[in-house]
Amino acid sequence: MHLFTRNGYDWSGRFPIIEEAALRNRCQQFVIDGEAVLLGIDGVSDFNGLHSRKQDDEVQLYAFDILALDGDDLRKLPLHLRKTMLGARLLPSRAGPAHESGYG
Repeated sequence: MHLFTRNGYDWSGRFPIIEEAALRNRCQQFVIDGEAVLLGIDGVSDFNGLHSRKQDDEVQLYAFDILALDGDDLRKLPLHLRKTMLGARLLPSRAGPAHESGYG
């Protein structure tokens, strides 16, 4: 299980709740494009709180796209198909720390 920032920093181990959700997934290998988010009391993303690591257990993953699945490169598939695969195969439960992000 690996988590990388957009700048390539390895944050594996930083957000155990996201890693635990990923490890419960029935797929063996996958690459998701998403963002770890910590929501403040007002429901707005708290960027400073995310980086301060004070509330790692409340971090959520908003998944935008699935790029690879069980060894298959999905990037050439249309986005709507990848979104369907993301929603149906990787995130069957809307409860928990991982959420599929819509089109915008």
